[in-house]
Amino acid sequence: MSTSNASPLTPDALPGAPKHLGRRRAPRTPRWVPGHSLTWEDQRHVLAAYVHRYTGEHTPPWARLPRPDGQPYAPQYLTDAQWLQRTQFAVRTDGRLDGRVHHCRSDAP
Repeated sequence: MSTSNASPLTPDALPGAPKHLGRRRAPRTPRWVPGHSLTWEDQRHVLAAYVHRYTGEHTPPWARLPRPDGQPYAPQYLTDAQWLQRTQFAVRTDGRLDGRVHHCRSDAP
């Protein structure tokens, strides 16, 4: 049994290993862009994936029921195009959607 004090996550634990082995890279902060600047394919993807948006063109199941006061919910945006314009999505350096991020950012309608 070895009496080494090396941690199993450090390069010292593996003699001859590259020095970068075992070090974690800091996670990159995603770049956020408005949905209207996404590629056509990515726009189709987010419109299919974000099913809780409420626009004049898309009504989610939760909006079909009345509010607790009996009044109907008002759409958050008039069109899906307006929602894309005012909603930001995380993208990779090549401008395509970053699949590691599973949320979007919307400003007030």
